[in-house]
Amino acid sequence: MTAYWKTAAVKHQGQGNQRAIGSVFFGMTELAKAPVARLIQKAGAKRISAAAVEKMVELAEEYITKVARRAVELAKHAGRVTVKEEDIKLAAEELR
Repeated sequence: MTAYWKTAAVKHQGQGNQRAIGSVFFGMTELAKAPVARLIQKAGAKRISAAAVEKMVELAEEYITKVARRAVELAKHAGRVTVKEEDIKLAAEELR
């Protein structure tokens, strides 16, 4: 997952309209939110909050990354640099 820091105007809590320049963390995801929202709808949801979609994207990316890391290990163990379908299948089964 890629992320970056950006300088932005940030309100001080409890100090009215005063503003200060500070660093704010902006996370960037690899997965698009719209397809994830459609999958949630396919599962039966009539409405989905933006926060719910963001959380689902975060969880999906974490799972995919874990499977991918294990699949890479399996390919290396087999003496390959190419990750094959069987590596992905085995990695996913191990993580269940």
